[in-house]
Amino acid sequence: GSVASLAMVLCSVPAAAQDAPPATEAKSEQAAPAPATDAAPASNNGNDTAIVITAQKRSENVQKVPISVAAFSGQTLAKSNVNDISQIGKLASNYQATKAVQSSFMRVNIRGIGAIGNTTIEPSLAIFVDGAYVPRAGAVVSSLLDIESVEVLRGPQGTLFGRNASVGALSLHSAKPRLGEVSARVTGEIGTGDRRKVDGYLNLPVGENMAVRVAGQHQNFQGYWHNKLDDKTYGGTTDDVFRA
Repeated sequence: GSVASLAMVLCSVPAAAQDAPPATEAKSEQAAPAPATDAAPASNNGNDTAIVITAQKRSENVQKVPISVAAFSGQTLAKSNVNDISQIGKLASNYQATKAVQSSFMRVNIRGIGAIGNTTIEPSLAIFVDGAYVPRAGAVVSSLLDIESVEVLRGPQGTLFGRNASVGALSLHSAKPRLGEVSARVTGEIGTGDRRKVDGYLNLPVGENMAVRVAGQHQNFQGYWHNKLDDKTYGGTTDDVFRA
């Protein structure tokens, strides 16, 4: 009896399978997915605010560069009140710059490592202004006048930037003349210590393939320390910066 029932079960299985439509036919009845060309185009998110850097000696999007780099535009520096390289640490983490008694003796550190750059010691962080190497950090201690962008490269960069970039590199890019554009800006500041500052730039096109950009700054600071014996105030500075 068990043998006969087993035979009936085996015979009924294919019969039941034949009653159901094949799986391939069921899939063919479903709606085919729309072609990729019919889909809505992807949004252009991020392209309007993409940051282009030159950390690898070519213009690239910062999101595609396999280097630990912090990049900031000139507008970001102005909004954060970053006036010189010693204040970039407000925006870039692991970056510190301290001045000594003499402004030329500046120590720039990245990730807590760095050597002071002076007339006898070469710094371990390389500084570049528009691609030109600046051997002493004190030479760029002045204000960031009309800067287009700033790049802070963390870690050894000796392959592309030479032996003095064992800790990292700081790359400054000044604003370039813009073809076919007439633009200008003038700003003024006043502050404590009888501080007065005026800076600005002027961009003028000269023909179709040439333009001239001039930038300048004047700052006068009287200082905070007044000596009643000689009736003089100490600690002030006067800075004049010009570039064309």
